[in-house]
Amino acid sequence: MLRPGNAGANSAADHCELLEGALAGLEGLLPERARLVVRADSAGSSYEFLGYARQAGVGLAVNVQVSRFRDAVRAAHDSPDTPWQTAVTQDSQERDGAAVIELTDTVDLSKFPTGARLIVRREPRHPGAQLTFDDIAGHRFTAFVTDQDDTDIVELDRIMRAHAHVEDRVRDQKQTGWQRFPSHDYEINSVVVSARAARRQPAGLARRARLGRRRPAAPRATRDHPLPAAARRRQDHPPRAPHPPATGP
Repeated sequence: MLRPGNAGANSAADHCELLEGALAGLEGLLPERARLVVRADSAGSSYEFLGYARQAGVGLAVNVQVSRFRDAVRAAHDSPDTPWQTAVTQDSQERDGAAVIELTDTVDLSKFPTGARLIVRREPRHPGAQLTFDDIAGHRFTAFVTDQDDTDIVELDRIMRAHAHVEDRVRDQKQTGWQRFPSHDYEINSVVVSARAARRQPAGLARRARLGRRRPAAPRATRDHPLPAAARRRQDHPPRAPHPPATGP
């Protein structure tokens, strides 16, 4: 969905429109008892968007700014009796120094949809990372609100953090032509974006089906998705040695 260049990141109207289109695209493709869960970063934590998702019967898992619950997070970090649980990586391996806790009973979530829960994760600040106002004693905190009823908060955190692959998709899309449009006309460029998105959907589904069997193939250039020049240059051969200078008789 192409948006104007001045569109805000947390536009609830755009988020609702995008979710509506996604649900329409999934119609008839899921089992009857399947429950969809929409994940979003903190830009999607607006009450309007969360209410729209609830009316659509979709589960919620959205990041929220830690500063909104800073006192509760600090109290949980400072208390030795707080039941932090060791966090895990995407392959369910324990991650040193990272932990998860639920703080639903210590904060006010009345403005969020009924059944909302607050889950907070702390981890050591990565080397070279800049300090933020939400860092406490060298730890970085992230928080998300969800209405899922799973009692395993470590698993809920793992599933939520898998949302980070979206950033990888955005970067890959930009590197394969999304930053350049063929026309100055907005409507024409909007059609191009829709066509490119539709073209990539079968590839994305096939890639998911192959997970666990073999590594996905390296990206290839196509007419609609040219690779950047840096990716087209061959890097597997060492540079040629310069020709020896010509010598006269």
